[in-house]
Amino acid sequence: MTSVTTYHQLRSDHERPVRRLRAQPYDPPALFDQVCHLGVHPQVKGFVAPRLLSQEVEEVPLRHQRDEFAARRYMAEIHHLEMLGADQEPEPAAAVLVLRARIKQAQHEFVGAASDLRAALRQEPGNLTALLVLASVDEVVGNFAEAKQACTEFTRGHPGLAATACTASVAGVTGDAAWSVAALAEAVEKEPTRDRSLKVWALTILAEIAARLEDARAESYFEQARGLDDANPYLSTVFADYLLDRGRAERVLSLLRGFERIDALYFRLALAAQAIGDSGFSRYRDDVAARLAAAQRQGDKLHLRDASRFMLEIEHDGPRALDLARQNWAGHKTPYDARALLAAAVACHDKTAAKPVLEWVTATRLEDRAIERLIPQLTAPN
Repeated sequence: MTSVTTYHQLRSDHERPVRRLRAQPYDPPALFDQVCHLGVHPQVKGFVAPRLLSQEVEEVPLRHQRDEFAARRYMAEIHHLEMLGADQEPEPAAAVLVLRARIKQAQHEFVGAASDLRAALRQEPGNLTALLVLASVDEVVGNFAEAKQACTEFTRGHPGLAATACTASVAGVTGDAAWSVAALAEAVEKEPTRDRSLKVWALTILAEIAARLEDARAESYFEQARGLDDANPYLSTVFADYLLDRGRAERVLSLLRGFERIDALYFRLALAAQAIGDSGFSRYRDDVAARLAAAQRQGDKLHLRDASRFMLEIEHDGPRALDLARQNWAGHKTPYDARALLAAAVACHDKTAAKPVLEWVTATRLEDRAIERLIPQLTAPN
């Protein structure tokens, strides 16, 4: 559930309009014309830099997922759906609030997303979709007590694999990683489900926690998830990071071929190409730089962690990497974000800059072997 694109199991009423959109004929120009006709805000129509696809876009057919143009048009239409309820008084219906929250979540507007979800839960305290999304949002921003409470309430209404994954995800970053791996592994094995997306989500969480512990089973969990969905962008991203950490850049290159349109995956192609001296590295580097620059011009906050890593690992610009990692840390508090800030602070020999992360690691009792190796490398600022 560290992903902004957490699986939402329940197919509640607010998703029906989205399903109708997915059923439309594959005609990107027609979709774009419809968006214009509906009067969606120009900023929504004006996507330039490729972005990580939202969960809604990930779930459209693969031919759509690989067509950047179509993906953006679908995202814009989904955005229009939430606009339909934005001006309702005194407050939109719970279904509209949840849909709007998911769109804000996809754009990393976590404060607004959490506000909408809590408003929805005031209307419908047992809204299971709202609880599951709220747990994900609270976890990403580091509100772990609130995330745990949301998982607890979700479990009361819907025990099973989704509930175990929700609980394990939070426990996995708050000192109970071993329990999380054991509980979720058992649930994945013993709780049958016909829902492939649910199983992929649970296996991805399981693999991420195991990877942080350097548990040898992590790769098996990643591969099981890929066996069910080898085109999932988030899964591909975290698995690529896992492989890069273990010096397996050639596997990353083969894994990510065909996903060049997705920024996060393209960046990891660049890292892999650099690691093995691939002849395409300079092109990857220049393209990633151009994409990040375009995102920055738009005020894009989705890519700050990868931008920091790019500056550190490819451009070798420690101060710039540290600045970006600090900006990212202001709104994202996952182990991945902590590691990015620590790595930049180490490169700059700046222990003071790492203080917020060090305090967070202590407070959460995070278990992450890579982070544990970084911390002793910190030195006092020059």
